[in-house]
Amino acid sequence: MRTAPSLSRRLAAILLLLVYLLPGLPAMAAPASPPLEEAWLNFHDNKRAEARELFKKASLEPATKAEAHLGLSLLASMDRPGTEAFREFQEFFKASQNPYPYVYSLWTTPSIMAGSGKKTVEQLAFLKNLVKDPKADGTLKAMAWSILGSHYETTNQPAEAHQAYAQIGALDKWQMVGEFENMSGSGFTKDFGPLAKPEANATFTNKHGAIVSWFTPPATRNDKWIDFTYHFYFNDAAVYAQTFVNSPKDQTLQLRMGVSGSLKAWVNDRLVFADDVERNNDVDTYLAPVSLKKGQNRILVQVGESYAGRSNFLVRLTDEKGNPMQGLTSTAAFQAYTKDTGSAPTPITLAVEEFFQKQAQDNPNQVLPKLMLAHTFLRNDKTSDARRVYRQAQKMVPNSSFIVLRQLEAYQREENRTSLTTALEWLKEHDPNLPFSLDLRFDDELEKENYTQALALLDQMEQQQGFDESILTKRIKVLSKKEQFNEVIKLAERGYTNYPENPTFIELKYMIEKNVNKNQAGAANVLKKFLKENRSYAVSQRLASVYFDKGDMNNGIKLYQQYLQEEPVAVGIQHTLGNIYAQAQNHKLAEEAYRKTLQLSPYIGQYWADLAKTLKAQDKKEEALAAYRKAIQLDPTDYTSLKELRQLENKKEVFSYFPQTDVYALIKKAPAAAAYPEHSSLVLLDEVQKVVYKGGASEEKRTIVVKTFNQQGVEFWKEYGIDYHNMQRQLLEKAEVVKQNGNKVPAESNNGQLVFTNLEPGDAIHITYKLENHLLGKLASHFWDRHFFTHYLPYQTTRYSLLVDPETKFQYKVTQKALEPKVQSADEFKLYVWEQKDQPGMQPEDKMPVLSDVSQTLYISSFPDWKFISNWYADLAAAKARPDYEVKQAVEEVFAGKQNLTPVQKAQAIYEYITSNITYSSIPFRQSGLVPQKPSDVLSTKIGDCKDVSTLFVAMCREVDVPAQLVLVNTRDNGYDDLVLPSIDFNHCIAKINLPEKEMYVELTSNFLPFGSLYQGMLQSGILEIDDEQSQANRSLAHLNPKVRTQNIIDRNVKVQLVNNDLAVVEENYKTGAMAAEAKQRYRDAGQQERERIVQQAINASMASVKLTELSFKGLEGPQDTVRCRLAYQANDVVTQVGGMSLFSLPWTSKATARDFTFNETRATPLDLTQLLYADHDRETITMSLPAKKVLAEVPQSVKLTCPVAEYSLTYKKVNSQLVFTRELRFTKDIIQPQQMAEFQAFYKKVIAADARQLALK
Repeated sequence: MRTAPSLSRRLAAILLLLVYLLPGLPAMAAPASPPLEEAWLNFHDNKRAEARELFKKASLEPATKAEAHLGLSLLASMDRPGTEAFREFQEFFKASQNPYPYVYSLWTTPSIMAGSGKKTVEQLAFLKNLVKDPKADGTLKAMAWSILGSHYETTNQPAEAHQAYAQIGALDKWQMVGEFENMSGSGFTKDFGPLAKPEANATFTNKHGAIVSWFTPPATRNDKWIDFTYHFYFNDAAVYAQTFVNSPKDQTLQLRMGVSGSLKAWVNDRLVFADDVERNNDVDTYLAPVSLKKGQNRILVQVGESYAGRSNFLVRLTDEKGNPMQGLTSTAAFQAYTKDTGSAPTPITLAVEEFFQKQAQDNPNQVLPKLMLAHTFLRNDKTSDARRVYRQAQKMVPNSSFIVLRQLEAYQREENRTSLTTALEWLKEHDPNLPFSLDLRFDDELEKENYTQALALLDQMEQQQGFDESILTKRIKVLSKKEQFNEVIKLAERGYTNYPENPTFIELKYMIEKNVNKNQAGAANVLKKFLKENRSYAVSQRLASVYFDKGDMNNGIKLYQQYLQEEPVAVGIQHTLGNIYAQAQNHKLAEEAYRKTLQLSPYIGQYWADLAKTLKAQDKKEEALAAYRKAIQLDPTDYTSLKELRQLENKKEVFSYFPQTDVYALIKKAPAAAAYPEHSSLVLLDEVQKVVYKGGASEEKRTIVVKTFNQQGVEFWKEYGIDYHNMQRQLLEKAEVVKQNGNKVPAESNNGQLVFTNLEPGDAIHITYKLENHLLGKLASHFWDRHFFTHYLPYQTTRYSLLVDPETKFQYKVTQKALEPKVQSADEFKLYVWEQKDQPGMQPEDKMPVLSDVSQTLYISSFPDWKFISNWYADLAAAKARPDYEVKQAVEEVFAGKQNLTPVQKAQAIYEYITSNITYSSIPFRQSGLVPQKPSDVLSTKIGDCKDVSTLFVAMCREVDVPAQLVLVNTRDNGYDDLVLPSIDFNHCIAKINLPEKEMYVELTSNFLPFGSLYQGMLQSGILEIDDEQSQANRSLAHLNPKVRTQNIIDRNVKVQLVNNDLAVVEENYKTGAMAAEAKQRYRDAGQQERERIVQQAINASMASVKLTELSFKGLEGPQDTVRCRLAYQANDVVTQVGGMSLFSLPWTSKATARDFTFNETRATPLDLTQLLYADHDRETITMSLPAKKVLAEVPQSVKLTCPVAEYSLTYKKVNSQLVFTRELRFTKDIIQPQQMAEFQAFYKKVIAADARQLALK
């Protein structure tokens, strides 16, 4: 039984608790005295000289001394060396009654540590005092021990480093297992098995389909962080670690955690903490109260990476003050434990966050508490919270460069390029003499090669800041650009003399000795001198290369071994050592090194592959075979190992199983141009050879051989682009022109773009390339493809061959015309061959459907169904739809002052906000082809593609309880039947809201389209609604034809009056839905003259002599779903006088003409009306006033026509002295089959006649 703590210890604990919970320094909380208040005003107004003098003056007063020194420290961090910022903070630390929250907040800044590594004498003294300070809590002490350990490591004091790191009190004995799928954060909520299976012999299936189990690495990082990047392929992965802690009794304590990635933690299988946001933070960022039982306790941690860029954690078990709990022991080996079925506890807010939050609340008019709170959030990588508080402070002091500088770190952490560049430009413009701004301006001038101005800026920096190593480095950079190498050498020597531990000057001195002075020994001594008192892998590696260059393998290898002795977890160095042995043909030592690598990282396929190679070199065939197989299990797309394994197994090369073609013999026998008088070229061979290995990895080879007949053929084939995506690796084997005499001219190539020079009529081109598929996530084990067998050109041979593992399940389908494959066994594979010979080119026809709807096309897919695709994309998008701070802020802005809205009204408000504020843009370098951007990024950059804005819409809808989901779209212009089998080949994304009374599809890429509308060309597009795995919906591919949408209507009311031989026309029309969008897009931002020009040009297309006299619009601005237009014009000389009668035609706007369709009795393909249709309804009414003393010579008859695909009506009635004609043409189908063409042709001829019918007045 533990004895009661002494009275002094109890008082110390109470004092420490009060230190964190009290409001803070009286000087901080009390109203600032005039000098201090004025100092802060000048500080935030960027008047640094004035602020410095005022802070110094305030530091002389006891009541303001502490805060004044803090101000001086923050000021120095902007424009003075870090040593001054640190010195001033020490004065603050001594003067302050409670400096500890500020130590935490500013820990990584120049005011205190400015990072890890080697520290000054003064910094070391501060750290050593801090770890002994009874008022400092355990977190600060752990932070200090960590920096001390880093210092000792950097200065070649390994024993002291290990002692310091041990004082952190971290749990450092762990078993690990992984890696599991976490693309786009999708693995956070998944159960991959490790929670339920803690036993050492438990097995799991990792993201590559390989069987994995718990393993205990022989070493972890010296600084006690458990770093998965040393042990796994950590990108887009969830990894687990477990340890077993023995507690001498039942007790409650705190689990304190820091992480890079998302984090979940369990104690005795009870979830105690979860945060799906991926952060890069420090020790003790997360706190959870936990209960340990007497005896063994299991602690399980899950870390996920998809955008954090790292994957690690550090866990401590502490008392309430953050001190390591004594009496606990831990082991990585499995121990029996008692499960805890309790619910998750409430996480503990960090005391330092509470401290500054209270400071900010109690002192709302002071900027400093907000800055410290934001610093604290930023230090813990709570970037959205930090930005929120910085913005609050910025509203109070909008000119503060200090705040902008701190915001830069937040933007960098979030990779927010737009906000980052905006902030950088702000600094250059508003505070050009700030040292950081001078650096930016210097970089700008250097990039523009304006070296004179760059040197002038350096002179200004030196005058302002004094001479230092940074300015010297920049000056060397400029002089190097100017090729003033003698000056560079002088400055480099000066830099090395003054700053012998600066990496730049070490490198320059090394290069001078080696290349200028030709003193190899001197060059080596530069590196040796540094390494005597410093530890640096880069310098050790450089020195090792010096030894290797002169044939001294032993000393070179010793450097690697020494580094490994100091950092045994350094798996990359261990692997490099193996590579060095292998290159030296010392395969025995290479094997030993690789096996040590695999002890650290048993589930990295590349390491197994390298081991296999060195085993093969030693004729250890069976071991090499096993190693190759292990490499392929862990990395199924290691095509090099797949090839080498087959060779070792004495198996055939996979592409030798396919039908072989002698390309050059094929070209030699190619027919002459006379055989194809209607074509400019002939495709002699279009062949795909696809290999699908067991597990789903696939690669393919494509060969294209073309004979050109004339100059048109040369123009068509002179360039060729190899189509491949960012999850494929392209390897070009041949790209050449084969001349008529047999000579070969290689094509010019660049990243799949080929240019065939010296190509002439009669020549052939030959292209052969491979594509290796390196698919990610759930796609990794699947394949899908589409191949056309009929084209617009004639093809001599079209062949698609599939060599596949017989256990692999897949579907295939051929459209238009049946084509069964020839199937045969090929050793351990099955070979499928689809082939067509002598295919004629399809004749282009008017309004012909796209190729996928008319070509004989082969579709192949291993995806089980469309629900798989829906679940797959749900995983990618779910984490991105999280309503983070920016989303919540946007929602508040949208609904400010709006209450009692219906769900549809809420959705419309969000739609109008997005389409008004976010610009559509789809640029590959900015966006992923598959994964949406985070809504916060879209809101800050105000730009996004279809999936980005749709995801933002879904996130905002969910924030106001409007059910919404994403919908993938394959637009109609790709073909109605383009996706015959499950595939991911969608090219668009929209959103859908699901309400009991209605379902609405929402297109968010246009700021002209009214809410609930769809462009006519989107109708009947292929769509797939996106649901997660919990959804019971059995998703399949559908076609977009919503019951609820705004109709796309054009309705025209035209008044016509005969004036002699002219027509005076006044038209009033309205357009709804997409037609309104078209009007807005065309006219909204045009001036009146431009609007009139557009309309005049449109009328002139059907009437020769027209003068527009009036034009006005209503509804172009804002979100209205209807645009109204009034126009008036006079058409001259449109009336013909014959035998005393006036003959004229009605001015129908959409008059049918013979040019609308080309009818051909031999038409082979359907007619695609989607290329013509633009509205659901197009109706026009013409009201004509008869001139005095004029009557109709013949009363017109109404016309009503129908056919299987369309309806037409033209009605006539007389109302008093006016004639009223109403015309409407409506298509009931959007595809006309060839067998329907004759009937449609007869129908349309009648429509043309009806529209063109003349009226006669007498």
